[in-house]
Amino acid sequence: MIKHYCGDEEPSRIVTCLGNHKHDDDFDHKCRRFIKDRQIMKSKDIRLNPSLVKGCKLDIPKFCTNKVSVRDLPPEIKEGTIIECLKRKLIKHRLSSPCERVIKTYMKSQALDYRQDPVLNQACNAEINSLCYKEVYERNVQDGIGEGDEVPGEVGECLKDHRHEIKSTACKQQVAYMIAEGRVDVHVDPLLNRACSVDLSHYCSNVESGEGRLMSCLIIASEDRTAQLSRKCRKMLSERRNMWEYAIKILPPDTVDALCDEIMCPTSRSYMYILGIMACILTIIGLTIIFGLGRRRVTQLKTHTRIYPNEPSEQKQPLLQ
Repeated sequence: MIKHYCGDEEPSRIVTCLGNHKHDDDFDHKCRRFIKDRQIMKSKDIRLNPSLVKGCKLDIPKFCTNKVSVRDLPPEIKEGTIIECLKRKLIKHRLSSPCERVIKTYMKSQALDYRQDPVLNQACNAEINSLCYKEVYERNVQDGIGEGDEVPGEVGECLKDHRHEIKSTACKQQVAYMIAEGRVDVHVDPLLNRACSVDLSHYCSNVESGEGRLMSCLIIASEDRTAQLSRKCRKMLSERRNMWEYAIKILPPDTVDALCDEIMCPTSRSYMYILGIMACILTIIGLTIIFGLGRRRVTQLKTHTRIYPNEPSEQKQPLLQ
């Protein structure tokens, strides 16, 4: 496999190179399992990730820890917490360019194999077993696919599809973040990327990747009556819109504000907040008008009484006997 795929690579980049090809049809099964296990191990501790440490050397102490050097990190900083922190900053467009490139690579790997996302794996372990085992693993066994060799991104997609059945708050939030990450970069959403690959080439070839630009391009194309998106892509985009609506109800407001624009979520929290303010203003104006009319009526009655003080009041006449 090394000679076939990575013969010209430097020794320090061979594992990364093999990881980029592990889903190829002719990739050796045993080598694929080894590379996946190695990637899972690296996802749990950034000290095993020299490319991440180098690319994010300024971002890690700025956003995720008060330690200046990665070597000074305490033992409890593991199980993907640093990568998780950097992913959240990426959604808010706060990372430096070198760190953003590295983190996007990790996000793509995690989207293809949920076990490379230790935070998601731990938060949603019960849901994966209860909601996705039969749907993914048992079907793959029938197709002759062993555990660990499932279709890339299949388990993550299963969690998205069953998002309304998830009870755990931690798992709900992780699934919402997973949905949001796909909005930031279409390549982090493997099934959508696969379904819309031809459409991306046709309609969005001149659009720069990153910050949701490719996804916005697809959405605009889907709303253009002259564009002829493929049926698979159009269907997947429709499903993603529903998922985004779910995500904005779960995620913190600052994350939602970073994600939302007029195309993605016209009913975002910011939009609803503005509507709420407008409703309050209209209510105050209405009450002011009613109160003003009432005071005006009272003033008129008082003025009439001063001008005609002896005017008899209307009284009922007694009935004749």
